[in-house]
Amino acid sequence: MFSLKHQSNADRADLSAELREVQDWQVGDFLAIEHILDVTTIAVDPLSKILAIGTDEGGLHILGGPGVEKHWAHPEPARIKFLQFAVSLSKLVSIDETDRLHVWDLSPRGQPKLQASPKFSTSVTWLTVSPSHTHALVALASGEVKTYDLLCLRMSQYTMPNMLSLYEKETLREAEHLISIAEPAVPVEAVIHPRNLDLLFVAYTGGVILSDLEQRSTIGAYRLILPPGAPGGSGHSGPDLLKLRRPSVTAIAIHPSGHLIAAGHADGCISFWAVDDQDSPLAVRTLDAVDVHLPDMDHFDDAPASSATSEREPIFKLAWSGFPNSSDPRGGATALFILGRQTSQDAPGLYVLWLPAFNPPEPPAAPGLRTLHPVFRKAMQDSLAPLDASFYPTSGVIQDFYLIPRDSPHFSGSWDPAAILLISEAEGKSRAVEAYSVSHPPAVLSSSPKPKSPGPQSPPKDLADELTSTLESMNMDDGSPRRLTLPSLLWNGSAAVTSTTLRVLDRDPYERLVDGADVDNDRLPLQGGSAWIDEDSAGNDLKFAKYQPHRILISQHRDCTVQFQDVSAQLLLRTESAPLHRVIPNPLPQLTIDPLFVLSDPSLSTLFPPGSLNQLKISNVAFATESLECYIILRGGEILVYRFDPGSGEMHGLPRQLEDEVLISLQHIAAPLRQRFHPYFVLAAKKGPVVACAPSDVGFFAVSFNGGLLMIVDLRGPRFIYRSDKDSSSRRKSALFRHSQDVDTYTSLTWTVCRAESDPTPRLRLLAIPTSGRTKVLSLNRSPSGSWSVDVLPSTPEVPAQPVFSALLDAYTGAWFKADRYGLSRALDPRSEDLLAGKGHSYWIVAGAKGVRCTVDVDGERVGKNDWPHKAGMVERCEIVERNGSQAFVAFTDRHEALIYSLPALEHLHTLQLPVQSNLQVAPFIPISVDPSGDFLHHTPFPRAASLIARTTYSTLFDIRRAYYHITPEVDLLAGKKPVPPQPQPVSMGPPSIKDVVGGWLGSWGAGAVGGKAVVTGDQIDALLAGPNRPIPKPASPPPATLPKSSDRTSATASSRQTRGTSPSPTRASEVSQEVSSTGGLYDRLTSAMSERGQVLGDLEEQFKSLEQGSQSMVAQAKRLAGEQSAKSWFGL
Repeated sequence: MFSLKHQSNADRADLSAELREVQDWQVGDFLAIEHILDVTTIAVDPLSKILAIGTDEGGLHILGGPGVEKHWAHPEPARIKFLQFAVSLSKLVSIDETDRLHVWDLSPRGQPKLQASPKFSTSVTWLTVSPSHTHALVALASGEVKTYDLLCLRMSQYTMPNMLSLYEKETLREAEHLISIAEPAVPVEAVIHPRNLDLLFVAYTGGVILSDLEQRSTIGAYRLILPPGAPGGSGHSGPDLLKLRRPSVTAIAIHPSGHLIAAGHADGCISFWAVDDQDSPLAVRTLDAVDVHLPDMDHFDDAPASSATSEREPIFKLAWSGFPNSSDPRGGATALFILGRQTSQDAPGLYVLWLPAFNPPEPPAAPGLRTLHPVFRKAMQDSLAPLDASFYPTSGVIQDFYLIPRDSPHFSGSWDPAAILLISEAEGKSRAVEAYSVSHPPAVLSSSPKPKSPGPQSPPKDLADELTSTLESMNMDDGSPRRLTLPSLLWNGSAAVTSTTLRVLDRDPYERLVDGADVDNDRLPLQGGSAWIDEDSAGNDLKFAKYQPHRILISQHRDCTVQFQDVSAQLLLRTESAPLHRVIPNPLPQLTIDPLFVLSDPSLSTLFPPGSLNQLKISNVAFATESLECYIILRGGEILVYRFDPGSGEMHGLPRQLEDEVLISLQHIAAPLRQRFHPYFVLAAKKGPVVACAPSDVGFFAVSFNGGLLMIVDLRGPRFIYRSDKDSSSRRKSALFRHSQDVDTYTSLTWTVCRAESDPTPRLRLLAIPTSGRTKVLSLNRSPSGSWSVDVLPSTPEVPAQPVFSALLDAYTGAWFKADRYGLSRALDPRSEDLLAGKGHSYWIVAGAKGVRCTVDVDGERVGKNDWPHKAGMVERCEIVERNGSQAFVAFTDRHEALIYSLPALEHLHTLQLPVQSNLQVAPFIPISVDPSGDFLHHTPFPRAASLIARTTYSTLFDIRRAYYHITPEVDLLAGKKPVPPQPQPVSMGPPSIKDVVGGWLGSWGAGAVGGKAVVTGDQIDALLAGPNRPIPKPASPPPATLPKSSDRTSATASSRQTRGTSPSPTRASEVSQEVSSTGGLYDRLTSAMSERGQVLGDLEEQFKSLEQGSQSMVAQAKRLAGEQSAKSWFGL
């Protein structure tokens, strides 16, 4: 009377009672996880700590701290060539391939506002924006340099003509022999002098011109002319070795002191010049040779032998970085970043030369000398001899690089870089972005060593001194660059996503998995802006987020890594009324798995030769959601098993020999630092690719291969407890019946704890379904000694052929019968089954290529059947989804539809239309991923490389009372922005004198004089470039703050004032009046006044501190100079 066998459909429990109406279903998109695969240019704002990205299709993206993102596009889908931040105005300037300049205002809380978009009639070759004034300098192919007023949004009247052409008209009249080597005067780069806003370096293809903006004159012309016999960058095998030639200029960089120039050339050489000497270069070198501008007769005869060498690239880009590593105002050691000068045989990447400081002594007097003093020239040449070199490798041919300064926008964005971004070629004409820290070799950038006493060294004073010296000696930092992790928006190149999976976790395993896993010490230093969720826009739905199941997104990447992200709705509850510290998806870098790190261990060189590692690809990833084991399935058929351990993990010193030779222990290999998944073992059956792999949460997993090979592994050994090729009954049947189920390939494996019609005792079972549909049921039994054995059920249930889905449900509650801890307790103690109440029966739902079936107790009677509609297309994925205590069967087709069926009768209830961008038909190898709650992931492939995912869309079948997923965070890009620091002042080549100290100190206040010429300020440059009658616009009223709590309003107002304080406005009083007039209510006006008063007092305090420090520095310099003069007079010098 308690059996389901003889019950009719009307008597059985309807598991889909709450999901029968169409209004119970609502398809919706929650989140689009973008991956930029066509990066063309990048801009960095070190004051706001944000990053801007331009793409090949005209897209613009800004990244900052958690949740700080902006995404928009140009009016026309044109490739973006140049991108620069105008930090003094809080604007972004972009130029696309149609030579149209766009000015974007970043101050609005919504999308950036397009303020102007003028078009240039000639092709734009370079864009320069200074942090010290408000004009953009635009170099054109005609040779002119135009100026655009970013504040007034108009073209300024100042235009610099082609200075190189004008200069050479006079020069070539005096040197007719140079006419034959004249180069076109096309500007390739324009750089403002790092310490004098009035001077502009323009690199033309024919040479570098230094111009005075105010005087409209040429100060210097630096043109490299190689005499016959000089190897240059082409070497002695160059076709023009015996000719007079002038290699084209391709890039320039200025030394932080402003006294030296580095120019890259098309033949791969770099010429170094003194700003004060345009007649001859200080040095000309390549990466592997020096003095290549001088004829070298010793190697002239070797030219034919070297003619087979590969042609080298030009120098594409240079950057010269200084660091705060010296008390000398001229600076300390520097770094020259070099892009180019590689052959096709070289490893792709970027070279860095670490150069010594340029700190020459005071030269002896030389009356009548009008050229560069020999002492200074020798010191400059010495400062160009590399102390060390570094190399930043890339996954493809490098195309560009960008430095991320720590806090200064000056020196063309190259001062004290904390990180470097490298753009390289990738699959399908996509672009890869890789990030490294800029590490400083201690031997190069450390401060000067302290002088040692001539006597013996005294012992440490106490234990603390001894401990300090011991720790310093144990310092393992070798100065090598560290790879930095990038936000998911920049997962491209080798880190591009190839597949994603959505998994639901119970609370306990979820908390174990994610606790502290989002800590990342190697994250790209981008923490700018602020994002928060407006609780009013979330409505009452936000309180339902805590009832949602916890979800984890697992992604596979081209570099064979597996990464985890948290997409749980509970993340929104923690940041409802404060700036976001976590976003959806929240990366979990400490869960990243890198199989190549393990397989490169020497103990595995026989199984995985070093040359084969580059060819390894991941076929699939299986994850046990309760026991937290991860299975990495390689295309070659190997399976790597990882165990989760938040500690150091159990590691053996030597490789451990396992019972089965195809199981290889990995416990002797330590996981990478701070990684929580530790390698356990690898299964290398060498039977071809894996067809199916099924993990359980009770210490077993099953795997099948072509030809009917089925294996079950007990993780407690690990050891095999079943192999179909060693099963005597299977071998007998295989010999008699070649076409039986035992030689058929098992394509579906399902773990469960259930009873069968022929075996009513609940057992741990594996349901192995072959292509034919004749299922093998394997039962696992535990002996009193604790060992496990496998029995095969005599019956072979028939299910749909070519299975794509299999699951068992409780026939009364609809709960899943899983192989988890609860299910194992039922199997080990059958008395726990409430047989008297008739419970413990199950429904087995199996879907195949033609339809779906439902059976009672595995081998019992069939209670439901349905075939796929002819117009539905091919079924790609199936899932049993649950909502409000009811379950329904859902089949996803390649025609972007979801077919809904009831349980257990399998009546067709509804057909839902899915979003078209799922692209299941375009890219069936990027499958959809569904979880039991009805949420799913679908993908948009990159058009030029369909194997790469450009967008992962997180969607649901139940977009009901889940408005919190649709909330767009409020974003303030300028929150916490620092004011623009003062413009660096000129420094002398010699040691600083009292005059230099006083002049430099006064110059920081805009009233100093260096070299007899007043220091030009940014306002003076703006007046010069804009001309008279400049229509300065009135400052706009700031938008009202929308922070969730009134307690945050004061801090937001103060932050916005600090940001606006960096913008050029007529007076501070007008800004205050604007603020007061736009703020309603007495409380707000008082708050604004108090904040303004505190800001003014803070500014005064900073100015007095700066004045005090400057005075102390001046006094110290004066005392030192007075002492030197006294010493000279004492010794009669």
